[in-house]
Amino acid sequence: MSEDLVARQARTLGRFGYLSLGSTTLAQLRRSKFVRTKLNVEEERRKPDGVVFLPLGGIKAVIETKQPKELTSRHIPSVITDYPLMARLGEKLRKLELAQKDVRSTREALERAEFAVEVADPYLTLSLDDAAFDLSIGKRVLVSEHSDTGVPVYSANVIVPFGKVAASNLENFDRPSLLWGIDGNFDWNFIPAGHPFATTDHCGRLQVLRDDLLPEYVFWYLKLTRARYGFDRTFRSSLGNMKAEVSVQVPLDSGTGQPSLSRQRAFAEGFKSREASRTLSLRALEDVLSSRISVEAWMSDQPI
Repeated sequence: MSEDLVARQARTLGRFGYLSLGSTTLAQLRRSKFVRTKLNVEEERRKPDGVVFLPLGGIKAVIETKQPKELTSRHIPSVITDYPLMARLGEKLRKLELAQKDVRSTREALERAEFAVEVADPYLTLSLDDAAFDLSIGKRVLVSEHSDTGVPVYSANVIVPFGKVAASNLENFDRPSLLWGIDGNFDWNFIPAGHPFATTDHCGRLQVLRDDLLPEYVFWYLKLTRARYGFDRTFRSSLGNMKAEVSVQVPLDSGTGQPSLSRQRAFAEGFKSREASRTLSLRALEDVLSSRISVEAWMSDQPI
């Protein structure tokens, strides 16, 4: 029995789903991981009349219709014939669904949130068209060019490599590389110096050429301000648009008027710390949303 079969044959039973089993045994249900309680040989041979689905998915109870003389005193934790108990379980799960809805809203708001990036005076604004930066876009990579070994190749998703190719289409890995995605989710990734890779025509590469500009600062500034430009599949983050629209505010030393590496470093560390906190929060919220509920956890009838 598969979940696809369940989806096709299940019927609605209030807030639950109900599936009539016919000749299916508890042993078959357990092998399908719909019943997780350990059963003895006699219990494995039993054929319940049906199974009940609780709202969050998965089979959580089996139903048997028996005459009083057929009933035994042996308790099978996976068999629920107590309908008031089912009602209490359903009420608790409804509360949990509402709580998860609030969590989902919080996660979505946190994902969309843009940290305020404020660079105090004095600072210098540099366009990405400035000679301080070198920008390029990769070439098209065919599936036939993929290799089991070689260097990672990045495409529109600049966080996870698209695959591997035998050799890189790029030169000069003596400086860090800042990658941005094109025709997908506009985001940035930081590749340290000395790590060869390749790019497709859906991935851009930026290198900082001036020694008084900290690549880590430029990366975090661009990453945390990326939402303000509105790049998407229509307004593409092409080479021309990046040079025309995107700029970086570089903090200066108040005494010399030159870029301050110490201020850049402090900003970068602050940006990195805030983004790390947001990432941890998002992961924790995702764990809550992806958790599954076992009916045995509610058998004690403890409040949630």
